[in-house]
Amino acid sequence: VLLTDDGGHAGWSPKEEKNPKFVELARRELITHGVAEENIEILEPEVTGTIYEARALAEAIKKNKWRSLLIVTSAYHSKRSYNTFTELIGDQNIRIGIVSSPPGQQTPSPYTWWFSGRGWNLVAGEYVKSLYYWVYY
Repeated sequence: VLLTDDGGHAGWSPKEEKNPKFVELARRELITHGVAEENIEILEPEVTGTIYEARALAEAIKKNKWRSLLIVTSAYHSKRSYNTFTELIGDQNIRIGIVSSPPGQQTPSPYTWWFSGRGWNLVAGEYVKSLYYWVYY
């Protein structure tokens, strides 16, 4: 399992006395659900967007000669993710699939996202980002 690190931190953890990184929380969650620690890799360098995640992954694919890739992301982000990864990695003879996590606390519902400012920020912002990626990448 490959994880990318966007440098983001979660809220304060009194137990750890710090704000743990989201990527570290994801790693712990995978281990809790039975993924062996040695089967989890955090890609370097830290990334600031989908395009940089795809570039980092393209390098890892070249190095490891993988044949398939399953991208896991939020529903509102899946189309741009798939298009970006396919554009940057598709020429490496690799099969690419995508699955989105179910709506919940971090992902707005596809039926009610427009009721909240966070929904507008995430979903409507995704349309702007998709247009930007289409024009510049």
